[in-house]
Amino acid sequence: MIAPIFLGADVVQSTGFNFSIGVVAIALAVHYALGIAFGLVLAAVMAPLHLDATVRRALATGAVFGLILYVVNFFGLARWFPWLADLRGWATVAAHMVFGMVAALLYWKLEPTAPEPRSASRTHSPPPAA
Repeated sequence: MIAPIFLGADVVQSTGFNFSIGVVAIALAVHYALGIAFGLVLAAVMAPLHLDATVRRALATGAVFGLILYVVNFFGLARWFPWLADLRGWATVAAHMVFGMVAALLYWKLEPTAPEPRSASRTHSPPPAA
């Protein structure tokens, strides 16, 4: 149901719900591209607001982001892509929340940390290079 966004609504009717490698390839490419874009948006929101201070805050932020993404996709975009309304439901809500939480957790886990300051008790210099 993602491929018709770019291929047109008639692509589902023309294939008769039969397997089509072209439709699957477009759907996967669109899905991955959107996932990357939404992950970047989530990171852009989390960083300046310090929503990544703790893992709990990051997960809560991801869950809320997933809910917002669900509402925008399946209620806002359904005006232009009416077949998205057929996909509304708790399973889709849960999937979007899991996406947001996983993206937020990965951002929290992979965020570079500041290097530890050198200990003041180390008064000797490192050994010379050979």
